[in-house]
Amino acid sequence: TIHRAGALKQTNKKTNRKHASKRSGKKGGRVYEEGPVKKSLKHSTRPVSMKQSLKDKSKDRMRKRRNEAFHKRRLGNSGPPKIVGVVSLSPDDMYNTNTLKVREAIAGKARNAQLNVETLQIPDFNTKISLFDIDRSSIRHILDAGKVADLLVFILNAQEGTEPFDEQTYEILKLLYTQGMPTPLVVISNLETIRNKNKKKDQLKLFNRFVSTEFSAKNMPRTITLANHADVKNLRRWINETSCEKMMWRDSRPYMLIEKSNYDTIKQTLTVEGYLRGKELSVNNLCHLVHYGTYQQHEAHGRYNSYTPDPVKQENLQGWKEVAPEEEGDNWLTIEDIQAERERLQAVRVPKGVKEYHAAWIVESGDELSDDDLYDEDDEMHEEELENHLEETLFSPPSVPKVSEIDQHYNFKRDDMMDDEERMAERDLYLQQLEQAKDELEYPDFVDTPTDISAEARFRKFRGLRSFRTSQWNPKEKLPIDYKRIFRFVNFKQSRRIALSKEDPMSISPDEYVKIELRAPPSILENINSAVDLFILAGLHQYEQKYCVNHAQIKKSIDTEDIPVKSKTEMLVQVGFRTFVTRPIFSTISPRCDKSKFERFLKDSSHMMASMYAPITFAPAPVLLFMRHPETGKTTMIGQGSIKPPNPDRIILKKAVLTGDLYHIHKQEAIVRFMFYNPDDIHYFKPVELHTKQGRHGIITDSVGTHGNMRCLFDDSLRGNDLVCMSLYKRVFPKWGTIPYSLLPEVRSQHQ
Repeated sequence: TIHRAGALKQTNKKTNRKHASKRSGKKGGRVYEEGPVKKSLKHSTRPVSMKQSLKDKSKDRMRKRRNEAFHKRRLGNSGPPKIVGVVSLSPDDMYNTNTLKVREAIAGKARNAQLNVETLQIPDFNTKISLFDIDRSSIRHILDAGKVADLLVFILNAQEGTEPFDEQTYEILKLLYTQGMPTPLVVISNLETIRNKNKKKDQLKLFNRFVSTEFSAKNMPRTITLANHADVKNLRRWINETSCEKMMWRDSRPYMLIEKSNYDTIKQTLTVEGYLRGKELSVNNLCHLVHYGTYQQHEAHGRYNSYTPDPVKQENLQGWKEVAPEEEGDNWLTIEDIQAERERLQAVRVPKGVKEYHAAWIVESGDELSDDDLYDEDDEMHEEELENHLEETLFSPPSVPKVSEIDQHYNFKRDDMMDDEERMAERDLYLQQLEQAKDELEYPDFVDTPTDISAEARFRKFRGLRSFRTSQWNPKEKLPIDYKRIFRFVNFKQSRRIALSKEDPMSISPDEYVKIELRAPPSILENINSAVDLFILAGLHQYEQKYCVNHAQIKKSIDTEDIPVKSKTEMLVQVGFRTFVTRPIFSTISPRCDKSKFERFLKDSSHMMASMYAPITFAPAPVLLFMRHPETGKTTMIGQGSIKPPNPDRIILKKAVLTGDLYHIHKQEAIVRFMFYNPDDIHYFKPVELHTKQGRHGIITDSVGTHGNMRCLFDDSLRGNDLVCMSLYKRVFPKWGTIPYSLLPEVRSQHQ
């Protein structure tokens, strides 16, 4: 029998208790208060289920694709063309014969000798492209092509008697993958010249193996042979139908490949024309011409509207703060601050109001110390250099140097352009830094105590820490004068979010042909070779012109292990669309500590942090570091990474380890010598804790004799082969001297 519920059902009376049960009420459980229920500000209803949230996301993606398709149909043939670059990976293309052959096959006509970038329609297809070729021997041209190209056509020469690859081949691919590889396509040319079928198969296997190993699996290119008219048509069809991958760092800001440019002498403005890509361009924001500086907009003309910047909302060109000590009411920099800075750098007197303990850490530049590993270069400035540093650099308004001035300031000399004395001096410096790098790797941070002067005077700016991780260090203590120039953020994440999401009604939509007038000098057009160079414009977000202490997480290149890269070495740094010359310092990455240890050299196969004074750049953006190879004279990429948020309060500490020898041991007590050489130094460093290489910790009890021996007490018994150490720390800062507008030098490879 099956029980079936009847029509009548018992209904119990609802309880009037405030608690779920008597027991929960006694324990102070949940209380259901009477009255209106307070709703959340973000969610007026209960949380949506996972299934419903997935449906909503799917609808959003469909709506986004529908809007993009409608926008493309609305533009029609007037939409932006694909940017296609052609570069040869084979070393025998001296006269660009293969490059011109492939370019003419794509365009269907001969190349214009006076214009590198040509916007044309692909024959037999209703698609426009902007076509240009790339000089394989120029680092600047390769990186510029990777900044704007949607598709890159790589050419491999299969002609008999020639080498298909060389060192520059791998250098090109390394540079492009480090910066961001556009959608690649490999074309094999001159394969029909090989008559032997077996040799032809072997050559194809070689090229296929090269493509599979050197290109990543994420964007594995398609390989096309170029032998007849059918292959040419397949090449054009693939360029027409392929969907190019987007690069996040490039598409997060507006950019444009300039097709036309002229200068108006009446308005004194530079007019550039081209298709805007990426994000919207606000007329109030600044525009950066790659390698030629940052400028304000005078007018912007889109397809439907024209805009004029608002003088109140328009971003200014001020990169750092201008200091005027004679201004009254300036609470940011006073005459007393400058006088204190001068006393710190050149005088022996202690600034007024400083206690004796803090005065012990002040460095006197009068001491003739030559140890670069312990002293900054700023501490060795003479009186005349200090006057120039404070008056010319600090008080003068920022100026935009010309291209020729930048080349004269920072020019990598080739080996054949140097005389014997310069070559020998650079060789000696290279060997010296190489030896220092080896010593730093074997004995990290070890420093010998000087015998000619007291250790108190030598390490006056250093101090001891009980624990590197937990000890406190005030980030606002004894900041350099350069910190008075930079800009700071109260909340960087919020400022970045507002700057990226801010909607300006005076903005030009992307994928339109625009005409922008910039307040730029006419000398820019004189330095541009339109037959070879690429003229690129990139829009800057709010605050990206301001200077701050920027940090970049970098890693040393594998093929540069023989090059010692010392901190504060002048090098070229490319961050996104901008390049500049600066002197970064390297430090460790400490995610669980508020302090980082300064590294004298960039270590191999490990991620490190590079800190420098530079314009602010919002992530994501790739970072590339270049310097001149001391032996070959070539400009070499020595590191790559990504930009991190700016933070002037990041504490970077230089570590100096003083060592002493165990002279006499009695259980936990020991007599230590050769760490200091007079009793006054022992009394001065007595509060600092000692440690040994085998993990013992101790203190200094008193001095023994008059020659620097001291009695120490440790927490456990010692061994005779142990080494007593004392760790001292000093905060270091980057070196000011960044040139904001610099050209990446053009380097021609040596081919035999």
